[in-house]
Amino acid sequence: MTNRDEDGYAVVYPNEDAEWTAADVLGELMAGTYAHGAWVQIHGVDLRLAGSSHTQNVWYVHPPDGNEPVEALNLSAFRTASALENYLKQFDPSTSPA
Repeated sequence: MTNRDEDGYAVVYPNEDAEWTAADVLGELMAGTYAHGAWVQIHGVDLRLAGSSHTQNVWYVHPPDGNEPVEALNLSAFRTASALENYLKQFDPSTSPA
């Protein structure tokens, strides 16, 4: 397993005022822009690309404080970046009930 501290970790914080939005990054995820082993942080969770150019676009969802993934997502199952974003929000610890 790769480490979050290695190169390839793109930190993404959705921000209404930013030029680079969560939708932009999620669109890139869906398009397969990132390299195998890349990490992306969005909506309070860490995503690690498990697939490669020869396999499906599969990302593992990791909680921010854990190394073991809680979910594997095949991004081909999502039709839009908005649908993917809505799905990822359920893993965001800042929106979880206390």
